[in-house]
Amino acid sequence: MSQTLFSQAFFNPMKTRIRAIALCFGASLAAVAASAIADEGNFEHQFNVARYPLHHASYHGDNAEVGRLLVENADPNAHNNTGKTALMFAAFAGHAEVAKALLSAGTDRNAISDDGFTAMMIAALKENVAILKLLLAEGADPNASGKKGLTPLHIASLRGNVSIADALLAASGINPNQPDDKKQTPLMIAASRGHAKIAEALLAAKADPNAATEQSLTPIMFAARNGRDKVLNILLSAAADADAQDVDGNTALHHASLKGHGEAAKVLLLGGAKANVKNAKGFTALRTAKAAGHAELVNILKVAGGQ
Repeated sequence: MSQTLFSQAFFNPMKTRIRAIALCFGASLAAVAASAIADEGNFEHQFNVARYPLHHASYHGDNAEVGRLLVENADPNAHNNTGKTALMFAAFAGHAEVAKALLSAGTDRNAISDDGFTAMMIAALKENVAILKLLLAEGADPNASGKKGLTPLHIASLRGNVSIADALLAASGINPNQPDDKKQTPLMIAASRGHAKIAEALLAAKADPNAATEQSLTPIMFAARNGRDKVLNILLSAAADADAQDVDGNTALHHASLKGHGEAAKVLLLGGAKANVKNAKGFTALRTAKAAGHAELVNILKVAGGQ
């Protein structure tokens, strides 16, 4: 048998096994909220075109011109061709004084653009803390959701901006457990991205460490899948269920094992995770690690009693 044919005969069954175990995880954890704001180049472009005079002055921070236009009865709620208001332009560019003038003129604090963004979401995305705090002080809804059900807190958790997250969590009526359209909470996003300080802030604000998505994915699974050891420790300290199973029967240990995250597996095992839970295909974490070719992790699991 030629070397090529031998390689195919030997490795193809392994590839089939890895494909099978990967299918157990389905499309889980794919892109979380990042997919909703991934086309940032186009988003930025929208603020450079199709502006009315008030939009233009707001974007450039021309306080005098904004004042003059408002005195001449320019509509502070006028939308451009993408549904954006002058307030959104001010939030994007970070012009707090302009935003104050527009808010005083009665602009809608919670208006949503055609592509699903509020002024507060834009401020969070652009990390304009002063604008965000101003909007909160002027009664904007911190829980107002837009594109794919995202809130400003989802965006702060994605970006890892602690100042934005802290300002939102201090707001009256904030809901740290508000899910997006896929039932993903801000804590899940912070866990996935490894933003430990934001995860701590969310938990301190009563975020649920065991909230689940439509696929029964929990924050600890998001952290394990992405090898976020520090966040795993934080979640375990907050009574996250280390043995919770998703719709395919996978635990956080399965997720860590599929991706070969040995340190994450150690954290989970030390935190009380059971080594031999089987998923819907009958795979334990050890079998998952073995099928995926993670020899070092296989040894870690064996030492912990994995089979």
